[in-house]
Amino acid sequence: MRLDVSWFPRGSGQEGMVELPPWSRVTDLLDELKETPDGVLVVRDGVPVPLDTPLSEGDAVRIVRTVSGG
Repeated sequence: MRLDVSWFPRGSGQEGMVELPPWSRVTDLLDELKETPDGVLVVRDGVPVPLDTPLSEGDAVRIVRTVSGG
């Protein structure tokens, strides 16, 4: 399946179409992008999703880098 991946802030990761097997979940996408789940929020079609969420052909996925500290 093909997913449309973007990042926030822009330029902080690989953007564009990503190919994954049809049974893939959010964790599989992060593995493919060599990204750890700590420090990111994954948004599919405008809604934050848990890491075990199944993905579907054509999903628009945005990966948001989180900021912490004092």
